[in-house]
Amino acid sequence: MIEIENLKSEIDRLKKENDYLKGLLVKAGISFESETIVDKTSAYAPDQSSRIIPKTDFSEEDANQFFKMFWGRTDVYSRRTFVKSKGTANYYPQCYNFWRAGCPKRTDKRKQCSACTSPAYIPLRAGQIVAHLKGLSKEAEDVIGVYPLLPDDTCRFIVFDFDNHEEGANKRDYANTDDV
Repeated sequence: MIEIENLKSEIDRLKKENDYLKGLLVKAGISFESETIVDKTSAYAPDQSSRIIPKTDFSEEDANQFFKMFWGRTDVYSRRTFVKSKGTANYYPQCYNFWRAGCPKRTDKRKQCSACTSPAYIPLRAGQIVAHLKGLSKEAEDVIGVYPLLPDDTCRFIVFDFDNHEEGANKRDYANTDDV
């Protein structure tokens, strides 16, 4: 992250220097050809996916850097599960008691985890974030969700969701199906 910020600063410095030098040319009456160059690394590039550099080797430091952007509760997190028989995906808080004795789901599948009287939430650690970033599970069962609302009712980030939300898309869980 620091390297990206340094590069952005360097780009800004070079743009200012370029404008300054062009100003000197204009003052001196020296003509120059100014051509508009499409910057493929621009934040406004039409094909954003071309800017993505796949990375498969994530460290705990990478996980910590990622978590700093999406900082939420660390005492609990949710994980995606995929029900093959129904073709649906759901997220559940990770709990040591999930489907074990005392779990309300064990006696009634319709019960919510919030009805549990003895939750034993699994804390979020760098290993879960690393697995999330690697994304090796075919059914995306390594995808995790953080709880952004902290116990003191504060929040450190906001997310805008621009995925495809047409009717039924949530059952397939394929984001941006309208992209070609």
